[in-house]
Amino acid sequence: MVKIALNTNNVVSYFQPLYNNKTNKIEKYESLVRIIDEEGKVISPFFFLDIAKKGRYYTQITQQVISNSFLALEKTTKDISINLGATDIEDDFIRDIILK
Repeated sequence: MVKIALNTNNVVSYFQPLYNNKTNKIEKYESLVRIIDEEGKVISPFFFLDIAKKGRYYTQITQQVISNSFLALEKTTKDISINLGATDIEDDFIRDIILK
C-alpha cells in the first residue's frame, strides 16, 4: 500500500490548524501525513508508519511530507510544523532536503 501510494503521489499532508485560545485565531498548521489508497480511502499513519519505518519507504514518506509542507507554505502566511524525529534529522538525505 505504501509503495503504491508513493508511486502514485498519494502520500498527502492534511494541515491541521492550531488555534490560539486567547485570540481565537489560527497561529499555525501542523502537517499530518496520510495515504490515499487505491479505493480513495484516507489512511491514518497508525496503519502504515511503523511498518514503513522498518522498511525502505519511511525516508520517501518524510521527503513527501516536507515537499507537501513547503508547497503549502507558498499559499499561507502561517507557519507549518512537521513532526520529525531524531532519526529524520540524522538522515543525510532528509537533512539535505530541509537545508535546501
